[in-house]
Amino acid sequence: MATIFTCFALKRSRAEIDACPSYADYNLEQILTSLLPNDTRVWNAWRKIVLDVLLSRKDPSYFVDAVDDDPKLADLRNDQRTLLRTLLLDAKAGYLKYQEYAKGDVDKQCIISSARSVSDEKI
Repeated sequence: MATIFTCFALKRSRAEIDACPSYADYNLEQILTSLLPNDTRVWNAWRKIVLDVLLSRKDPSYFVDAVDDDPKLADLRNDQRTLLRTLLLDAKAGYLKYQEYAKGDVDKQCIISSARSVSDEKI
């Protein structure tokens, strides 16, 4: 969920990119690969599906429908299908949480406090 939220938070509109060209270096695929470098069939499919939604090539409902709709995924084993569905539902949750945040429906102080408490933990 945090990965999707982060990608949406970093994403810039065309107007913002035009006003500040340095925003044009935002590369979603590279960010997703850096945050989740697993090179397995399930994770590669997850990144592709997430990119399709993040880049507005697919509707967010695709998070739920992708496993059954994409013929390239038809031969996934049952355990792989289950894992991919679980990961995509988590991605959908991140998308919905970002939408709430963008509308101002989320207590931003709560998010800041959560981030601070995580960063304050000893490793």
